[in-house]
Amino acid sequence: MIDAGVTPVVDEIILKSNPYLFNGVRENISTRETNLGNLIGDAMLSYGQTGFTGGVSDFAVISSDNIQASIEKGQVTANNVKAVLPEEKNISQIKVRGAQVQEMFELALAADVQKDVSGSVILDDYGQPKLSVNHHFLQISNSIRMYYDTNKTATVLASNPDNTTGKNIVGDRVLAIEVYNQDSKKFEALKADKEYRMAFNDSLTSDFTTLNGEKEVGPTLTTILTNYLKTPELDLEAYDKEFANSRIISISEANYRKMLQPEEEKKNDLLLLDTTPKNNQQKPYSILPKTNEEVAAYAGIGIVLIFVSGYGLYRRNKKTV
Repeated sequence: MIDAGVTPVVDEIILKSNPYLFNGVRENISTRETNLGNLIGDAMLSYGQTGFTGGVSDFAVISSDNIQASIEKGQVTANNVKAVLPEEKNISQIKVRGAQVQEMFELALAADVQKDVSGSVILDDYGQPKLSVNHHFLQISNSIRMYYDTNKTATVLASNPDNTTGKNIVGDRVLAIEVYNQDSKKFEALKADKEYRMAFNDSLTSDFTTLNGEKEVGPTLTTILTNYLKTPELDLEAYDKEFANSRIISISEANYRKMLQPEEEKKNDLLLLDTTPKNNQQKPYSILPKTNEEVAAYAGIGIVLIFVSGYGLYRRNKKTV
């Protein structure tokens, strides 16, 4: 029973009808790219375009351990958003060099790979060793892409008993990082000595101690995500795939190198890059699509065959009359 003297708290409706599950399950959000991580990263980047006095954010990252719940299909309320980001952390911006960004992502990938009870390595949807849950794992905005291979050497943390150096031994799982250049309107390779403006959750610097520059603090991440979801022009369809593998890209080094081949070399290579999930029923990319000329040629052959078959049938019928 509600006390007559108390005004009930109304849970604000943020979205009347959300068509997608935004995945924040711990086993996913802390091991691979998810659409909820993409949504939050883009919300942070959107704020970073005008919200900081220190300039426009180049990209945004958030520690996966800040994300505590999924957003279900249907009506989305303020309490649903708060459940996703319950700790009321703030967004911040800091200037970082490319070399720091590279090391940060190596730390984000430092987890062991998963194994089954027999000790065999468990593979992800792309045939790569699957990462274990790691609270350092980062979710990112659409203005940065990171390619990684879990077959390669992981970073060994300074806290590891086998590491006697007193500092992290940086691994080499990161194959490449690309950042969107807002001037050229293209993704460009991360430059080690270039300075970037990075939006992030303000607690990130406690885990990534090399990020020690001066930071500018903004509002809470809950506020930022809420405002982003209220944006009239927001295209939720951009987040329809729970696990897109389009920003944090699990790929073997061999396939990554094939991806970099000139187009003519790719056409001659029957082992083309295949980023289709192994459990996906689509045809693999190694089956090349027909060119317009090929389609036209096959259509022409079909017409001829139909004509010939029809004429033969006509001759046979005429003889029987």
